[in-house]
Amino acid sequence: MAKAISAIVSVSILMIICFNTMPVAANPPNSIVIMSDNDFANYSASGDGSPENPWIIEDLYLNQTSGVRFEGGGIIQYCLYIERTSDHFIIRNCHIDNSSALHGIYLYRTTNGVIEDTIIENIKDSGIQLNSLCQNIVIKNNTIRNNKYGISILTLKDGIYISNNTFYSNIRADILDFGIENGTIYSGNDFDLGISTDGGPLYIPGTAGDEDTDSNFSSEILVIFAILIILVFVSIFLYVGKKSNPDLYTSPRGKVMVIAIVAIAVVAVIVIATMFLGSGQIEGKWNLEKIEIYDTNGNINEVATDNANEGRGGMWMEFSADGSYESGDEDRSTPNIEGTWETSDGKLTIAAPSILNGTSETSTSVVKYTISGDTLTLEFEGAPYTIKFIMKRT
Repeated sequence: MAKAISAIVSVSILMIICFNTMPVAANPPNSIVIMSDNDFANYSASGDGSPENPWIIEDLYLNQTSGVRFEGGGIIQYCLYIERTSDHFIIRNCHIDNSSALHGIYLYRTTNGVIEDTIIENIKDSGIQLNSLCQNIVIKNNTIRNNKYGISILTLKDGIYISNNTFYSNIRADILDFGIENGTIYSGNDFDLGISTDGGPLYIPGTAGDEDTDSNFSSEILVIFAILIILVFVSIFLYVGKKSNPDLYTSPRGKVMVIAIVAIAVVAVIVIATMFLGSGQIEGKWNLEKIEIYDTNGNINEVATDNANEGRGGMWMEFSADGSYESGDEDRSTPNIEGTWETSDGKLTIAAPSILNGTSETSTSVVKYTISGDTLTLEFEGAPYTIKFIMKRT
């Protein structure tokens, strides 16, 4: 899944992922800095943060005279910055035009947001960037132009919906998607350059040539084939032995040999099945123990790992034998997510609905998984990093 990209892009994105909140420096009065749910009231025209009555931030013009700087940053880093919020909010009918800013709208560990009917242009890096654990974000009906990247996605969650936006004259890509596989849902967008997934070639969804192909046999077929070969080999061996020596299997030595051959065949079948299908059962409840982030060389990135584990909460997942799935977070007041799951070829597929403004939409996530004893490892791959969720069976 991961594709090679330049070292400059790799380092830049790793710096973004490893971003640690810094104190806010003095900013112009019309700068938008929201660092908790309580801050929405300072900028919202109406609302209370509930799904029925979200905070409304609207009719803003953010240009060269506005912007957010964090201490130690000499340049304008963001035009509109939102961090660590779970209240429902809508940004709409705004115009962001600031060639001095690195990012237009920047969301960090933010959930339940909508960005709509807004123009975002002339930004040095990303018109919109979603970073680290953003979820349930809708970006729709916007015009995003003349930026280095229209939208950058660097979130470890699914539930990102991008629809009916118009992209043109962006420099590198309309969308740079480093999120988890199948974590972003696209529909009805008017692309110019297209999407780069994990730094790979640009493509436009729905056009010829953007389909993934897989010519590998499934694991189940390989296991069946291997078992058949073993059974044929054992049958031939026993037949040849019986034909050459009719009394072979009636003697004590012959009986021991037959038992040994059958035992070896059974062990071989078990080993092959374990290799291809994985050991252990995923059914049951698992609690998140830690998150680990690795670079392209397989070395753990300590700073990014520490940031990812900060405030990770009491996340848990439960897989039932009937194919139903449920997950939640004991440290947050968010509702549990319910859906379905299945495994194949060492990959776990979860289909679960996300509640967005009263409507239910289903998104699908596909990740690699391994089970060793009471430990479940979920692995999200994407250049320039690999993220592992280490979970323990309860």
